[in-house]
Amino acid sequence: KIKYYQSSAADTVSMTNEVKLNVFRIFQELITNTLKHAQATELKVQLRCTLKYSVLIIEDNGVGLQHADDTAGIGLRNIAFRTDTINGKFKFKTALGRFTRCIVFVPQTKL
Repeated sequence: KIKYYQSSAADTVSMTNEVKLNVFRIFQELITNTLKHAQATELKVQLRCTLKYSVLIIEDNGVGLQHADDTAGIGLRNIAFRTDTINGKFKFKTALGRFTRCIVFVPQTKL
């Protein structure tokens, strides 16, 4: 399932090409990790944009992460690096056997 939300600020929000590329690569990495490891049957994707933040939320109904704060894998290190590069933050919420949710916060920058 893919959910799309459009905020009233969507027409006035813009991102630099660097931010767009990094958010896209983070999205790719999260999808790849889900397909490789989660054993999920459902995936929810949301991108919400406001005047202050863009927020990417990806949630699956898979097996969950053993340690939500563990960035030992290359994919999770890449997510951490890319998020840091664009002055963003990310966090995982997970429950073993139930779900994993990744939330990526990116501050809007003035062009």
